[in-house]
Amino acid sequence: MQHGRTALVIKGASMFRYGVPRNLLLRILATIIFWLSIGTPLFAAGVSIRIDCGRERGDREAEERRELSGRSFSYDQKWHDGARYGHVGGRPRWDFFPWYAEGTHIPDVYRRRREGVKAYKFNLSSGGYVITLGFLERRAHCAGMREFSVSVGGKVLIKDLDVFAVAGLDRACTSRFYTRHSGGVLTLKFEGGGEFGTMVSLIEIKRRKPDRTPPVPTPGVKAIAGFGENIIIWNATDEDDIAGYFIERAKGNGRFEKLNADPLPVRMYVDRGVSPDTNYRYRIVAEDVFGNRGKPSKTASARPLNKTKLPVYELTVEKNKLRKLMINPAARVSVPAVFAHKGKRYEVKFRLRGASTRWLAKKGFKIVFPKKSTFDGRQCINLKAQLGDATLQQEKLSLDLINVTRAAASQAKYIHLRINGRFNGVYVEIEEIDEAFLKRTGRSTDGLLYRSRNFQQLQKPRSYIESFRARTAAARDREAAIAFVEFLNRATNGEFDGFVEKYFNMEQVLDYLCVLALLERTEIEAGDYFMYRSPKTGLWELLTWDNNNGNLGIRGFRRELHLEGEGSILPNSVFCVPPGNPYWHTIQTRLFYLPQFRERYFKRLRQMCGELLSPGRIKDMIENNHASIKRDVCADWHKFPSTDNGPFLQSTEVLKAWAQRRRAFINKAERKHPEKSALVVSEFLAYPQPSTENSEPRGKWIEIHNRSKKAVRLDRFYLTKNLHNYRMWRFPGELLLKPDGHLVIHADGERHDGAPSANFRLSSDGGEIGLFEIRGERMTVHDIVFYGSQNRDISYGRASSAGDKWGYFLKPTPDKRNPAKNISDHHIYGVSAEHDDSKYIISAVVLGAAGECSVSAIVKAGREYFCIKLEKVPDSRGAYRGDISLPRGVVASYYVVARTKNGITKTYPLTAPERKLRLIPDTTLESPVVINELMATNRKTVRNDRGEYGDWIELHNITDREVSTRGLCLTDDSSLLHIWMLPPDLKIPPKGYLLLWADGPSDDSGRFHTSFQLSSKGETLYLLRRNGRELYLLDKVTYPGLGDDESYARVRDGSSWCKTAKPSPDRKNSSN
Repeated sequence: MQHGRTALVIKGASMFRYGVPRNLLLRILATIIFWLSIGTPLFAAGVSIRIDCGRERGDREAEERRELSGRSFSYDQKWHDGARYGHVGGRPRWDFFPWYAEGTHIPDVYRRRREGVKAYKFNLSSGGYVITLGFLERRAHCAGMREFSVSVGGKVLIKDLDVFAVAGLDRACTSRFYTRHSGGVLTLKFEGGGEFGTMVSLIEIKRRKPDRTPPVPTPGVKAIAGFGENIIIWNATDEDDIAGYFIERAKGNGRFEKLNADPLPVRMYVDRGVSPDTNYRYRIVAEDVFGNRGKPSKTASARPLNKTKLPVYELTVEKNKLRKLMINPAARVSVPAVFAHKGKRYEVKFRLRGASTRWLAKKGFKIVFPKKSTFDGRQCINLKAQLGDATLQQEKLSLDLINVTRAAASQAKYIHLRINGRFNGVYVEIEEIDEAFLKRTGRSTDGLLYRSRNFQQLQKPRSYIESFRARTAAARDREAAIAFVEFLNRATNGEFDGFVEKYFNMEQVLDYLCVLALLERTEIEAGDYFMYRSPKTGLWELLTWDNNNGNLGIRGFRRELHLEGEGSILPNSVFCVPPGNPYWHTIQTRLFYLPQFRERYFKRLRQMCGELLSPGRIKDMIENNHASIKRDVCADWHKFPSTDNGPFLQSTEVLKAWAQRRRAFINKAERKHPEKSALVVSEFLAYPQPSTENSEPRGKWIEIHNRSKKAVRLDRFYLTKNLHNYRMWRFPGELLLKPDGHLVIHADGERHDGAPSANFRLSSDGGEIGLFEIRGERMTVHDIVFYGSQNRDISYGRASSAGDKWGYFLKPTPDKRNPAKNISDHHIYGVSAEHDDSKYIISAVVLGAAGECSVSAIVKAGREYFCIKLEKVPDSRGAYRGDISLPRGVVASYYVVARTKNGITKTYPLTAPERKLRLIPDTTLESPVVINELMATNRKTVRNDRGEYGDWIELHNITDREVSTRGLCLTDDSSLLHIWMLPPDLKIPPKGYLLLWADGPSDDSGRFHTSFQLSSKGETLYLLRRNGRELYLLDKVTYPGLGDDESYARVRDGSSWCKTAKPSPDRKNSSN
C-alpha cells in the first residue's frame, strides 16, 4: 500500500466518481487535516524509509533520490513538524578516503555520515519495524575514542558502541533491531560519542511482522591463513532482517564450537586463538532480528602460517605510546620503540609517514635510529604501505627499473612487519635519500641535497625554506638552490636556451624525465623529489621520490584491477591533457621547449623502452616480485583495497598487459608527435614608455602569429598570464587569423576600441604567458613563454616571428613580421663574495653579452646604499670583480646589475631588488650576550623540558646587569634566510646563563626550542640582533665535528674555545 496521504487522495477521487455524498467527503477531509496537523499518519503499511545520512538536499553529487544497488536512498533533512523523517542536531561529514568501504555493496553511502547527531525522528503509524543502522569509522584510529549509545522509546538498542573496536577502520558495521511502535513520532536517540560525537551513515526503517522463517545459509565463506591467526570473511544474503552472525570453529575433524556470544554486525572475523600448523574448519550461522537462526554455511578451512621467507622487522612499543601515535594521525609525533631484526635490537623512534596512508587502516611508518647507531649503514628507514596499489609491485618495480638507468633512485625491498608481536602486513622498505644514499651512488656528501616540492610561485624567502629541506650540511646555505629555482622560474626563454647547461647535468636529467615518462609519471608537479648539486661540476641532478599511488596507470580502488587509458609520454606543455586540473612541472615544461632537447629525449625514450620494457626483463621482474610476497600478502588483511585476495592474485597478468600496452603506445606516439603548433606567441611588450602630450599612447601588448598555411578560428583559444588559470581570457568568437598573419592583443587590463583587449595586465618584473586551445574534454598547449624583468620600451620576441630563437627588439614590431635577427640575452652567473683582510671581494661572471658591459654591485649596509663598480678581469671570459669595506658588525645586502651598450639590463638575483644576497661581516658589535657553549649530540648530558635529550646552545650574560632577549636571534644558515627569534620577554640575570634547545622544527616546539638543529659534523652558529629591517652580528662561532656528549665551550667563559668531555650546561665553564 502507498503512504496514507497518497492512498486517501486516490480514494477520495473515486468517491466523487461514484456519487458519494459531498458532506461525507468533507467530514473525511476534515479528519485527514486534523490528523496531519498533529503529525500522525493514518496509513503506513509496508513503509520503507532509507536515509543516506549526511547527504543533504542541494548536494551536487547526487539527485534527490539515488539508486544504489537497486535501493533508493532519500536525502537527509532536518526534522520539523509534519515531516516524514528528519535529524535533530549534528553536521554532515564526507571523507575523500576511503575510495572503498569494506563489508558493504554500497560504499558511497558509508563514506558519508552525520556526526554529533542527537536524534532522528520518524512519523510512523503503529506496528512493528525493523530498524537498520549503518556505521563506518573514519576518524577514531584506536579503540575508546568514540563510544555512543542508541535508544528508542527509553529502550537501549546499542550500548556504548565503539565502531573501531568492533569493525576497525573503513569497514561497514550494520546493526539491526526489531521494535514495536504505538503510532506517532518514533525517536532514535543518540547519546555519548566523546570528542568526535555520535555518528550514523545509513538508517533504514521498514515495517515488518515477526516471522519464524530462519535465514538462508550464509554464502561466500572463506578462511584465509594468517600469521598466528585465521581470517574469516563472508558475503551478505539478500535478506533485510539479519541481526548478525555467529562464527563456529572446529579443530581438525573435531566438533564445532561457537566463538562469539552475541551476533557479529560485521562480515569479517579474526581468530587469534589458534595454534600453528593446525588445520581449523569454520562455518557461519546467521540470526535475524526475530531470533531465528539459519542453517550453518558451507565450511572453509585454514591452517595458520608460522614462518615467512621475507625479512622480519619487529617493533615493540608501549600501548600508551602507540595510542599517542594513532590518536591524531595528522600530528608529526614520534614515539620511542624497540626495533629488532635478526636478533639485534635498537632503541629507535618511529612515526607515521605519508600524507594519505596515515588516514587509512594500513599506515606507513618512518623509523629513525639514534645518531652514531645506524642500521645497515642507514640513519632511518621508510616502510610504505602502498596506498592505491593492489599489486604491491608498482613502486618497487618502478625503482628497480630507474636504478638500471643514470637517473638513480632509492633501493626497495619487501619486508614482513610485526608490531607488538602481531603481523601488521607486507611493506616496501624504501631507502632514504640522504648522505648514505649519496655514498652508495658515488656522489659526494659535500654536495647540496634538498627534498623539494613545487618550483612555481616561490616569491618570498620563507617559501624557499619550506619548499627545500636541506639533507646535507652544505645544503644549509640555500643560496645556490634559490638561484637555480629563480633561473627556472624567471629566466627568459632566450636565457634558458642559452645557459641551461650551466645549471643541469643534462644526461642525468634526460634519463630522469625519460624513465618517469616510461612509467606514466609525466603530469606531476606537486609530487616530491630531490635535487642534488655536485660540488665538482656545480650541476644539478633530479632524484625521484614518492613513486607510489599506483603510478603505472593501474587502478584497483574497487574490487578489480583495470588499466586507465593510454597515458602520455610528454608533459602537459607539449601534449594534449585533460583540462579539468592540469599540473605543470616547471623543469619539464621549460626543457621541452628546447628543440635540441626534444630530439635527444625521443631518441633516449625509444632506447629505454626497448631496454627496460623488453618482454623477457619485465616478465621476470613481475613474476619474481609476485612469487616472493604471495604467501605473506594473502595473509595481510589490512592490504589495499580489501581483505579479499582476488585483486592481488590477478595483478601479474595486469602488470604484463600494462608493459605490453606501454611499449605499443610509446612507439606509436613517438612517431605521431607534433613538432610545432600552428599558433605561437611571437612578441610582447611588458614595460612600455609612458606616453606624453606629444607622443602616441603606448601600452602593454602580446602578439600572436599563425605560422601555418591555413586560417585559424580563435573561438576555442585562451590566453593567460598564469598557467594555473588557463581560462583567464578567451578570444572573441568572430576572430579569424589568416595564414602567416599576426594579431595584437592589448594586455594592460584596459579596454581598447576596435582591438582585442585581454582582462589581465602583464607584469614588467617577470612572469609567464600561455596560449591554450580547448576542444571538448581535451586541452592543447600551443605555446608557453617565460620571461624575466623587462627593459623599458624594448620588446621580447622570436626571430622572424616563427623561429625558436628568442631575443630583444630595440624597435618593437607589433602586427608585423619580426626582424630575422634579435639581440640575445646575457646572463649573470657565479656571483660570490669572499672576505679578504678588511674587505669583501664581490665577483660575477657575465655570459653571452654582445660587447662590453657595465657591471656594478648595489650594496645596502644599515641604512646606507653604495654602488660598487666591478671591473673586468683581464684575459677572462666575462669575469668582473670589485671590493667594499663594511661597517663593524653590520650585516649588508647586495645585488649585481649588468647593462649592455644597447640598454638591456640583467640582475643577479633574477628577482632583485626584491631579493638580495647577504654579506656577514667578519667583525662583531660589542654585546652583553655571547654564545658560551654548545652540544650537537646530547645522549645523556641533560634532559629538556619534555624529558628528552636534544642539541643545546648556552648563551651567557657577561655583564653585571640584567639583559633582555628582545631582538636577539640565532641561526646556522649563512644566507640568513632562516632565522630563529628568541622570545622577547626573557631576561638573563647578571653573569647568568640561558639554555636553548636546538632540536629542530616540530609540532610541539616550545619557547626555548629553536627551529633548527646543530650538525655534529661542525658548522657556524650566528648570534644576531634585529632592529627593524637591519641585522647586526653580535657573536659567531665555527665549531668542529663533535662526538657524543662532547661540547664546544669558551675556556672559563672567555674568548678562546675548545672541545670538552665535561660539559657545563647552564653553569660556569671549566678551564679545560
